[in-house]
Amino acid sequence: MMRCVLKGVIGAVVFDIVTEIGIILCLNGLNGNYYIEAVAFYGVPVLLCAIVVLTATADKASRCLATLACSAVVCIVFTIVIDKLMRSYLVYERIIHGELSAGDGVGIVSLYMISIIAFIAGGIISLVITAVKSRRWKKIMDSEEYKKFEHDWRNMGQLDYMFGKKVKRVLYTSEMGDHEHCIFCSEKLSYLPGTRHEGYCTTDTKYTYWICPACYEEFKELFRWGRYDEDDKEGVS
Repeated sequence: MMRCVLKGVIGAVVFDIVTEIGIILCLNGLNGNYYIEAVAFYGVPVLLCAIVVLTATADKASRCLATLACSAVVCIVFTIVIDKLMRSYLVYERIIHGELSAGDGVGIVSLYMISIIAFIAGGIISLVITAVKSRRWKKIMDSEEYKKFEHDWRNMGQLDYMFGKKVKRVLYTSEMGDHEHCIFCSEKLSYLPGTRHEGYCTTDTKYTYWICPACYEEFKELFRWGRYDEDDKEGVS
């Protein structure tokens, strides 16, 4: 969440500074044509919406709102400060050139008011994108491994289903038959050395996922493993 918020803050700050510098350069280049300032300000909402959408990369709407809020606050604060500096600078320049007296004011569009409207529009767009964005299963294999194990269970979503479930250790013996396979590597348990084979399964459901010792060592960090209880047979087939 903090990374997402930080991206929004940095994006807002950088964009606001660049925008203000661009406006000042435009004003100086046009020798006091202040109408270009209003045109530039009305282009700000469109660009701010894009910034908000790009920075709202979290999966949850709450994180999106946090990013939006922090970005808006920082951008508005920076805009107010720079806007005040611009007003002082432009008034000073026009007084020097005799265009204004010390008591006159300057009618300049307030960028921070436009920013508020822009962030509201950008927030709506961001929330819509966040709401409709499909949840992607994070693959544990790269593309080459995916091709090698095209029919592997991990490519069919079982890992996502089993993630976080309570798993208990059980014992596999030849008395249970020789048809059981490891759910990870598909190795037939009866092919493993010895007459008494060790396996693992989840016990929070009625279905048993047998896992060979080698795969257990490789993937044990993915699951919440519980102790095996000889008297606890629930969920073990």
